[in-house]
Formats: sequence, C-alpha cells, structure tokens
Amino acid sequence: EPEFSAGGDRVYFTSGRGIGPQVYVVPARGGRAERVSFTGAYNARPRRQPEGNGMAIVHQQDGRFRIGLLDLRDESLRLLTDGPLDESPSFAPNGRALIFGAATAAGTGTGAVSSGTAIGQTGPQTAREPGRSASGDWIGGPQGTLVIYFDYDRSAIREEYSRILQAHGAWLAANPGGAVLLQGHADERGTPEYNLALGSRRANAVAQALNALGAGSAQLNAVSFGEERPVAEGADEMAWSQNRRVELVYETN
Repeated sequence: EPEFSAGGDRVYFTSGRGIGPQVYVVPARGGRAERVSFTGAYNARPRRQPEGNGMAIVHQQDGRFRIGLLDLRDESLRLLTDGPLDESPSFAPNGRALIFGAATAAGTGTGAVSSGTAIGQTGPQTAREPGRSASGDWIGGPQGTLVIYFDYDRSAIREEYSRILQAHGAWLAANPGGAVLLQGHADERGTPEYNLALGSRRANAVAQALNALGAGSAQLNAVSFGEERPVAEGADEMAWSQNRRVELVYETN
C-alpha cells in the first residue's frame, strides 16, 4: 500500500526485508529505499499527514496493534490508540484527526482520535492497559493477556512475552485448582499437515515455559488447530501475524 509524500516526490511503503514489517521511503523517480521506522519490530500501513511532518502507522506492541504517529523529522513514535486491534488509519483532510478500524471483544467498528494525542506518553492514560493491573504489573490467570503471538514459521517465544508468561506461571502455581488449555494456531501458508504440527510446537513451547515458571504439568493441556481457526481474514502480513498465535483458555474450579 504505497503512499506518496505531500509533494509527490517520494513514496512511502511497507517492506519486510528480513526484519519484520517496517516503513521505508524511496524517491518517486527511483533510487535507494531508506528505512524510516525504528521503534519495535512491526510498523506498517503508512498514511502521510496532509500538513506537517507526521505519518500514521500501525504499530505492534505486546501482541496488540495500535495506531501511532511517526515524526519524520526525528523518527520518533507517539502511540495514539490503546488497541487491542486498531488498523487502517486515515487522516481527516485538515490532518488534525485520524479515523481507524477497531476490533474488540464486542465486534468491529471505527474509531477517531486527535493526531495530537499520545497514549501513555503525554497526559494521563485514560484506560488501564489490557493484561496489566492499575499499578502497571502484568496479571496472570483469566484476567491477564491471553494471546501469545509468534514470528513466521517459528515456535520460539518472543522476549516481549517473558513477563506475561511469568505472571501466568505464578498465578497457576498459586491456584493449583486452575487449568489452562493452550490452543496453538498458524497462518494459512504451508500445508494443513505442516501447520497442524507448527501449532502444536507453539502450544507446547508455551506449556514448557509455564511449567518452568511454576505451573504444574497437570494444569496444562496443549492442542493445535493449525490453520483452521483464523481470527483475521486476508492474505497479507497484517492478517497472518494475528493468526500465528497461542490462545490461553482458562478453566477454574
């Protein structure tokens, strides 16, 4: 989804280039592409601010997709929304507001935010971040973060989930009557048989991590659904990255 600069002399676009989706810019007449997004491992869907030096992007953080405003002067990023699945940003004609798609447990819809807002950086944060307590600590158990996302064709758990899994392991250790079903999933690429095995490896990786962090083996049940239960439709990285996951489904007595 290329995006022209205000003057039409440059083109912004998303490219993987071996390091995950990032935003790049290239002269419209051709030439070398240069990376412009550097915060985190996932930045995509660039949309240029009509006036000013901002660019709206979709930024992934802690397994959630949020709308951010990238300052093209110093490549800094301000987060404007608080997820969990915000996408497809579009500026108002005056550049002062952003419209975006939003998905929650209640369904999908649209949202709007001022381009001058920053979540968690300037001013008070109006909503508690999902999976965290009011003090900012990660929560384990049914109230915690319940989805772990994975890189393409990988079952290794990313470092960003270490504290989340520590919280879940501690909760299970403190609640021996609790149990969790670990549902492994994959995106659509690859054969159904391969993806079923990949989902199993991902679920087992989470089970092994939780076991090492205090959960009992009897509290953990790992299963795989392969590519059969996608949460996002589409044949692009935005959809695929949401489908490469393990869901934690708690059962408590």
